[in-house]
Amino acid sequence: MTGKNYPICAQDFDLWELLNRVYHLISRYRENELRQYNIHRSQVYILWTVKALGNKATIMEISRHGYHRPNATSQIIKKMVAKGLLIRDKIGTGEKKRTIIRLTEKGICAYNNSIAMNSIHKIMATLNKEQRKHLQSCLELLLDNVTKLINYDQSKFYLPSQLLPHVKALY
Repeated sequence: MTGKNYPICAQDFDLWELLNRVYHLISRYRENELRQYNIHRSQVYILWTVKALGNKATIMEISRHGYHRPNATSQIIKKMVAKGLLIRDKIGTGEKKRTIIRLTEKGICAYNNSIAMNSIHKIMATLNKEQRKHLQSCLELLLDNVTKLINYDQSKFYLPSQLLPHVKALY
């Protein structure tokens, strides 16, 4: 990467490590909750996105709404199809032929289990309403900056409360 060299700052390293550690530990705690339903957290956002997109849920659209590249999204979907959570429906003919991803009954059940998020609520309960707003604001600033730095189009990235109308924001 070329450009300005920033001075080494212990506080930046500390914040980076703190973000990293919090992310991994919350993820581990969430994985423990999801294990009882035999789903992985990487599959949860796909379940949510397929539910929200309906008949527009192609691998490319799912990938655009999430944070995985299309090939990674495709691999996760293959595993989910094998587990009976999703099906691939080929629709159209000729050049208009495409594959739509749909939830199965088992996938709908997994989706319903995934939105409970008791583990996340237990962790976030540490923060009051004002602290949650402040944390979200800070994280959005970081997200905006990093997406500009790596030239990533986040216009199709949605938070769960934006993607699924029945998932209510708590603030």
